[in-house]
Amino acid sequence: MAKTEDMHFEAGEMINVDVCLKNHMREELQDVRLSLAFYQDYLNGRCNYRLDSRVAVIGNDAIQIPQVRPWELLCMRLRSFLSVVNGAFPKD
Repeated sequence: MAKTEDMHFEAGEMINVDVCLKNHMREELQDVRLSLAFYQDYLNGRCNYRLDSRVAVIGNDAIQIPQVRPWELLCMRLRSFLSVVNGAFPKD
């Protein structure tokens, strides 16, 4: 299961997201795609996944990795996410 981590930021704040991926399998992975999906948690059992007008992405929100060798650890930074509305937005 993917780890979820809360991010809190102010309107207009630029943020960076660091992602690390480790292949624990004996086989190499081919064509791996990492992407970020944002949603707003209202903390009452409801979540808003329709943030098209609330979060603007400047740069890439996904990366394609051609291959990940067995036991290889890759760390990368997805840059330049811009929040246009105040709030707490968990990332998956």
